[in-house]
Amino acid sequence: MFNGFSEETIQFFLDIRFNNNQEYFNQNKERYKQARDEFCLLIDSLAENILNIDSKIDIRPHKCLARIRRDARYYKNQDPYRDHMWFLFKRPSKERLGSPFFWFELSIEKATCGAGLWGEYKPFYDVLRQNIIKDPLTLEKLLMDLQHDGYTYYGSTLKRIKVPDFIPSSLKDIYKSKSLYFSKDLDPYSIVFTKDLLPYLINEYNNLAQYYHYCRHIVDIVNKQNNQ
Repeated sequence: MFNGFSEETIQFFLDIRFNNNQEYFNQNKERYKQARDEFCLLIDSLAENILNIDSKIDIRPHKCLARIRRDARYYKNQDPYRDHMWFLFKRPSKERLGSPFFWFELSIEKATCGAGLWGEYKPFYDVLRQNIIKDPLTLEKLLMDLQHDGYTYYGSTLKRIKVPDFIPSSLKDIYKSKSLYFSKDLDPYSIVFTKDLLPYLINEYNNLAQYYHYCRHIVDIVNKQNNQ
């Protein structure tokens, strides 16, 4: 059972930040493996609760945990290695785009968790807007509950889109979304070094479950439309 991250994991992140090259990484590969194993243990410890939320989510650690080596095609920062690590829980698919997911990320400065939809998947947001028009109250209540639990929504918005006047003010920015997710910084940060992190994340993912299922419902509508 997971009992917290070691301070050595954070020290490894700090060291790789200032020695971000292949030679240093190869010399410290065992330290990386220790950090990786801690993340994998946390994933395994969360698995049962995640499957209770959605039995189709992929809980295999090697599928959930992001690689520490960057893909230079997608980052302006050309350092070969990340100085943080993260994992996500989603259903298996060839592409992440359009997949609802939960995540946890640990860096030197902070730890975050949240849920959302991967990428700017236009078919999802087209249906989302239709849902907001038909039933704004469901998403408005979800938003209020998540904000009450300390979550903030982030993402990018369309610049040229008219929002109907009857849309509640709390949903106007969400109506314009082309990407959207909810995120929360863990407070206090020190919880990551304790066994309390596991029940903390279980509670947070349970709080996010209703939003996850809302996203899944929209994705199911999109998939149904694509298969017609």
